[in-house]
Amino acid sequence: MSILLHRVSDVTLSEITAGASVLDGAEVLSRVYDFGKHPYFSWMRAPTTRLEEFRRSQAPYVHYVEHFSRALTAVLARVPAIDRRLATVYENVAEEHGHGDIESTHRGTFAGYLRAIGLREEEEARECPIRIAVAYQSLLDFCLVNPAEMGAAATGIVEYTHIKISTLLARNIHERFWGDLDAQRHYRLHAEIDADHAVSLFALCAEGWKNPVSARRIAYAMAYGVHLWWSLFDAMCPAEILLPSATDGIRPLIDGGGARESLAAASGDRRPCNLTVRMRHDRGAWQAGRATSLGPFGLVLGGVRPPPLDAAIEVSIDGLFSAPLPIPGRVRSPAGEQGGFCVEFVLDSDAQRAEVRNAVRALLVSERTMTHGSGDDSLHVV
Repeated sequence: MSILLHRVSDVTLSEITAGASVLDGAEVLSRVYDFGKHPYFSWMRAPTTRLEEFRRSQAPYVHYVEHFSRALTAVLARVPAIDRRLATVYENVAEEHGHGDIESTHRGTFAGYLRAIGLREEEEARECPIRIAVAYQSLLDFCLVNPAEMGAAATGIVEYTHIKISTLLARNIHERFWGDLDAQRHYRLHAEIDADHAVSLFALCAEGWKNPVSARRIAYAMAYGVHLWWSLFDAMCPAEILLPSATDGIRPLIDGGGARESLAAASGDRRPCNLTVRMRHDRGAWQAGRATSLGPFGLVLGGVRPPPLDAAIEVSIDGLFSAPLPIPGRVRSPAGEQGGFCVEFVLDSDAQRAEVRNAVRALLVSERTMTHGSGDDSLHVV
């Protein structure tokens, strides 16, 4: 696969400051630096991407998570009035530090997420790559030497764009069956709380935005912060990446507030179901179970004892093909509270992947059209 890069367009300070508020400026930048188009997230969503590769790419990010709180603390230190600190940055800093509980720090919750997707602890503890260190150190240095409103702008744009990034990651983990809810929890949380964090940081910039001179400084700081942030994910990219996705704004997620839909509900092609599935491990005897959730990339299988994490298995889904056809897969989670575990389909060729995807979608459509009863009392299977 050839390497395809997405180059961001140039944007001027005048374009960033054309709007009435800091949020307007942030939205301009979020459409230029559209993380839905970033090569890293295009690669992550590609059907050819394996969980093992994704784990390795996520492992060094724990160092950025740990040190981002230092940049926020630098912003806090440059706000003179204590009431202003309490009203804007303090809660964000306290939350990053787990309110004093090491396991509840954002580094702690991210480490838990890494373990939930199967990363071994010794892999997580590797030395921070310089490409990651440059990103967090540059942001920290910027916040230490510039006024609070500029540091708030540089960190606020990170929080703002992370809303979309968290959504992309949480949905992909869910759709690909890359672990259970523990694997999604870190990014599902950030998809919600980062809106509040961004708004509180931008509140420090609101007064300065009214003055054309200081507004340009704030716009520069936002552009600086988001470019560092974009470069961080450049550094996390593997050798092969895919074409970007369509542009999508973030402002509606801010304006919608509590009306934002749950990530699990907006899960693309993954659907609940109740299908007979046979499974075997290590070419042993076939065991009968039930699929409770199915998508083009995998399923949740219950009624059978789960093999070890990452174990290679075969599954055969009743009604998927005209004749029984085993699909190779891997176990991606332990058994959950309901006894089911995640299975990712692992196919070697584009033709096989397309065949399974099309068959799964057709089966889900047929399941969705089945109803029991009639009129107001009808019950849809899916």
